[in-house]
Amino acid sequence: SFYVLIDQLAFRFKHEMAQSDDTKKKYHPIVAMSAGFLAGGIEATAVWPMEFIKTQLQLFGKKPDAPFRSMVGGLRHTVQTTGFLSLYRGLGVNILGSTPKAGIRFSVNSHIKKIMSDDGRKQLNMGQQFLGGMGAGAVEAVIAVTPMETIKTKLIQTNQSLIPGIQSILRESGIRGLYQGVVATVMKQGSNQGFRFMFFNTYKDIVTDYGKKKLHPMMALLGGMCAGCFSTLGNNPIDVVKTRMQGRGA
Repeated sequence: SFYVLIDQLAFRFKHEMAQSDDTKKKYHPIVAMSAGFLAGGIEATAVWPMEFIKTQLQLFGKKPDAPFRSMVGGLRHTVQTTGFLSLYRGLGVNILGSTPKAGIRFSVNSHIKKIMSDDGRKQLNMGQQFLGGMGAGAVEAVIAVTPMETIKTKLIQTNQSLIPGIQSILRESGIRGLYQGVVATVMKQGSNQGFRFMFFNTYKDIVTDYGKKKLHPMMALLGGMCAGCFSTLGNNPIDVVKTRMQGRGA
């Protein structure tokens, strides 16, 4: 939910910077980049402990030697054995990838929606919203998400820091090793962003009476929470497959 809310706030911030009152001033690219980096960094840091445990749960599966089998058990086990800060292992690569990922997602989604809406002259239905999000997710998966997710998964699995982890991947598999599970990642990101944009944009249209009212931040939080739950339930099986394809010895 926080992930979708931050994306929405970043988008609104950049939009308002681009169109301030009647002046229609263009915002400086550095401002947009800074907003995207800040939003991505806050989002990644806030949810990383859960992502860290989730990745390990997906890698363990039903193995009898798994040290934990639940989110709470994983948090407890990690803090007790390696300390609280170890929950943030692998966070660096996620923060580094957040800026291009967010930029690609919104720009591609906006471009696709512009084409389907005949340059804003007609309202998009739920199916078209899904296609816009799916296209954005697929492009970000190929350009940014697959290498980032592959590195993240291996860093968590091997308990390595960023630079040694990347060196290990390149030494063992070359550049190709950064693109393990690319098809599964495209399917995961495509379905994830498709469900997310479809749900959130439809929700926003209903709540704001199709743009006649402003979207209150608390309503954005509620919509983001529901969109996040909806998209995760829709594509979690693909996410499990993706994680196992990107682990060592896959």
